[in-house]
Amino acid sequence: MIDAGPPREGSEGDSPSQQPDLPPTSLLICSRDRPDLLGDTVASVLRGDHLPTEVVIIDQSRVPHPDLVHADASACEVRYRWTRSRG
Repeated sequence: MIDAGPPREGSEGDSPSQQPDLPPTSLLICSRDRPDLLGDTVASVLRGDHLPTEVVIIDQSRVPHPDLVHADASACEVRYRWTRSRG
């Protein structure tokens, strides 16, 4: 499970839809065989001041990484897609 750390100051109950001046956004993160760096990247995004509406992880590793499959993000949606194709 990815640990995003403690809640950001002033983030209690904030969700991307409650951030009035920001349009909905999607952050796509692509990676291959770098689960530690990928986990660190997602955790860093989730600790940020301005969260995307969703984070989509596209993992092209040889095997899926269970920690990323169950990424927990209460502030925005995290989707994990594993594919065998390389691109």
